[in-house]
Amino acid sequence: MLKPVNADVYLHYRCANCDFIHIITIAETRFPAKILCYCGEKLFIEPIKQVTVTPVYGTKKDKVYIEEEKTTTNEHIQPKTTINKPAINSVLFDDSVSALISLGVKKMVAREQVGKLLKTKQCVSVEEVIREICK
Repeated sequence: MLKPVNADVYLHYRCANCDFIHIITIAETRFPAKILCYCGEKLFIEPIKQVTVTPVYGTKKDKVYIEEEKTTTNEHIQPKTTINKPAINSVLFDDSVSALISLGVKKMVAREQVGKLLKTKQCVSVEEVIREICK
């Protein structure tokens, strides 16, 4: 049986000001250790040195589970927040920014436009976001 050699899990940080979820790697927490949100808020991140993940393997036959400890630099962490605003869909945000970039829009301009639009209007598809921005 083949077992995984590594796992890629990303950290999710929610902006307290606009409720946008920023997805970063553990390596990204070490360098500037802060995120500049699209709303202008500065999010200060505590550096993470290492994370330990323990996969649980099982078989359907005998339902015996074997735990094996693996160390990796990735883990899912979601901080608590007290704001009850709806979060901006980060997948829709990223896909919309990529679509605008492929149309020739500069990355920072695309991020600003998509961020502003998704804060004010509820869009469900990349096509709808592009249509609204191009109006």
